[in-house]
Amino acid sequence: MNGSLFPPPPDTIEPSPDAAESLADYRTAPGEQRELALAEGVTVEMNTRSSIAVRSRGQQAIGIDLIEGDAAVDMLHAAQPFTVSAGAGITEARAARFEVRRRAAKVFVICLEGGARVCHPAGERLLRASQQVVYDRHFMGDVMGLVPEALPTWRDGILSFQQEALDDVIAEINRYRPGRVVVIGEDLKRQPISGRFRVGELDKAIAQIQQLFRLQANCLPGGVVILR
Repeated sequence: MNGSLFPPPPDTIEPSPDAAESLADYRTAPGEQRELALAEGVTVEMNTRSSIAVRSRGQQAIGIDLIEGDAAVDMLHAAQPFTVSAGAGITEARAARFEVRRRAAKVFVICLEGGARVCHPAGERLLRASQQVVYDRHFMGDVMGLVPEALPTWRDGILSFQQEALDDVIAEINRYRPGRVVVIGEDLKRQPISGRFRVGELDKAIAQIQQLFRLQANCLPGGVVILR
């Protein structure tokens, strides 16, 4: 689809999630990953529960709008710059590998190789390999360096967490499996956890979390698991 290269200004009302989703050109189901060749030298890999709209000039794709989920862009040998718009920001790169993750109001941009420029109403950030920036609709953080253990691993079929709140870990697990895991207790939700779990074995991950925190698990129809 054709569209503006730059995101709307901060005072513009964004479409509802349902309305934005209706504009998607590609979507992935729970547990599905998909790789797309969108332009010369540019491939985009979509993670589970992700949706994108393609922006083009004539017959040439020049970028995507990340509506939900994760998009990994490999363009080390691209002929032209390529952009990813997500929320209030837009990431532009040439000869790079980077990932953009959209979670509710927050967007995470991670440069894996080469360099990327992130533009936002609050400013501009230049990323190099193993660097990240996080922004929302109104705020943009500073550039942060990432240790190897913190780099994304979903393309390898692994979910990796480093001292993240249990509630955030469960929310990520819920994106990959049918049904839903629910954690009861505000204090429990804030408990930090580290771990590496295989995407194809998430029921084992849930069992490990249950044992780690000595939780009671109630399994209900439809893949629903209540931990308390």
